[in-house]
Amino acid sequence: YRRHTSCILPSFRRAKVIKNLDWIFECTDRILLDHWRSSKQSISHADIVQQSKRLSASMFTNIAFDYDLDLLADNALYEAIDTFFLFLSKLLFVPKSILKIYLKFSMKYQQAVNTIEHYASKILEEE
Repeated sequence: YRRHTSCILPSFRRAKVIKNLDWIFECTDRILLDHWRSSKQSISHADIVQQSKRLSASMFTNIAFDYDLDLLADNALYEAIDTFFLFLSKLLFVPKSILKIYLKFSMKYQQAVNTIEHYASKILEEE
């Protein structure tokens, strides 16, 4: 975790976040507020948790990697990321040997990993 932190943390220093503050407001308007305004459902029935995860993923990729995830992504990518982190959070304290076997035979996890790899290769091709 220390290596991941040392790579990601500099991206979220105050100066970098303040530089992207206008984009953060625009992204919040686009992803959350515009969706809620145009929705035929009442706000009490909106899936705020899922929409907040999507907003967080968009902000993270834009601030850390200068890439607007909404240009490429659709619901399949967001669902794959959600599934990936769901499996990791559930299996955090499982022994490694059992974890490897479980994840190898979990079709839902494998599909999520393949979807993430597919979109990652698309992003790299665009660069």
